[in-house]
Amino acid sequence: MNARIRAVFEDAGVRGWLHAVALDSPESTVEADADGVVPMASVYKLPLLVGFCRLVDLGEIDPRAALTLDPSARTAGPTGLSTFADPVTLSLRDLAVSMMTVSDNAAADALLDLVGLRRLRELLESFGLRRTWVRRGTGANLRDLQRRTGLDDPDAALAVLADNDQTDPTGVYEAANGSASSPRDMTLLLRRLWAGELLSTEQTEFVKATMHRQLF
Repeated sequence: MNARIRAVFEDAGVRGWLHAVALDSPESTVEADADGVVPMASVYKLPLLVGFCRLVDLGEIDPRAALTLDPSARTAGPTGLSTFADPVTLSLRDLAVSMMTVSDNAAADALLDLVGLRRLRELLESFGLRRTWVRRGTGANLRDLQRRTGLDDPDAALAVLADNDQTDPTGVYEAANGSASSPRDMTLLLRRLWAGELLSTEQTEFVKATMHRQLF
């Protein structure tokens, strides 16, 4: 099976890493290079969501607390609060919903600032994730990309990555430079989440319901 999966990746002209596991039978897996650590891009929003919900369970965060985001300080992005022209005030749990349902960069960075990188690292380690780290949010990623491309405009910098005729800037896809994880770590997180091992029933159901509402 491993060779067949690799052959599919090769036929598509891509490198790939895969891990799939049955929720009711953890020993039943399909995998290919499942422990390879690769950049997470927007997938970092999933461990951030679970970390946020754990802090809600611990009483360290009030999910109903309101936060106002000013457009001058919001992270750029094509969806959600990133596209709004005026200050927006909403609850922390609604920030989490926007982060997950439309991959809202501004909401994600606001939650990451609230949780904190060090606290999130501690939480991910407590979840048993040994090959997962969140080193920065989307805003910091965009600034790093602009630095590597030498472009002031984030949209122009992103266009460089989307152009197959240009060489990707050095270091952009290096797992050591940003947030990264392995396929096996991500399925472990999801399996433990679905089994109710990480969060209270209320927060587990909140995460599941929010993920089911993902638009893409």
